[in-house]
Amino acid sequence: YHWNGLCLPVDGWSVDEPYFPIYSEVEQSVFTQFILYGIVLGDGCLSYGDRINVLSYMGTRELVEWIRSVEEPNRKGGIRKSTGIWEYRRTRDKSKINWLVGNERENSSTKTVSERVFTSVAAYRFAVLYGYLSADGSVSNGKCEFITKSHKLCDGLCDIMDSLNISYRVTDKGIYKRVILTPIGGWTLKQY
Repeated sequence: YHWNGLCLPVDGWSVDEPYFPIYSEVEQSVFTQFILYGIVLGDGCLSYGDRINVLSYMGTRELVEWIRSVEEPNRKGGIRKSTGIWEYRRTRDKSKINWLVGNERENSSTKTVSERVFTSVAAYRFAVLYGYLSADGSVSNGKCEFITKSHKLCDGLCDIMDSLNISYRVTDKGIYKRVILTPIGGWTLKQY
């Protein structure tokens, strides 16, 4: 499956080179949880209106179906389309990423990257960035980029890229930050 030009294999959850060269060195379920966390940072909500106990994932139908299959493998349904975007909601206490999101209640202007990400191994930091770009990134003319309203989120994602030795450039675009980085095939990880 391809979302925004990025590839995330879904059927049977297998991961191969070159997207995750260090995948075999980490716990699969934790790696997947870090991807989910990146997705909710990108195109999700850490609360749903006044319901701070609900996480909301949004994206293409394929992406949202994959998220549901990870969060609730035996469930059918549970996703819906509103205003042209597919959505899946999960209560925090039952979510696989509850330990990562904690009690944070942030909106698009105040999202930040959890400190737990920065203390994790390189593979998990890569998974957060990959999940984020799968949800909120775009690829055109050989360049991958994202735009965010949260300056703290931008700083956190740039810290992740620095720790992984990924080249990028940040520019201001009104109240937003625009980040342009090298394509996934060009990424290399520092030794850890």
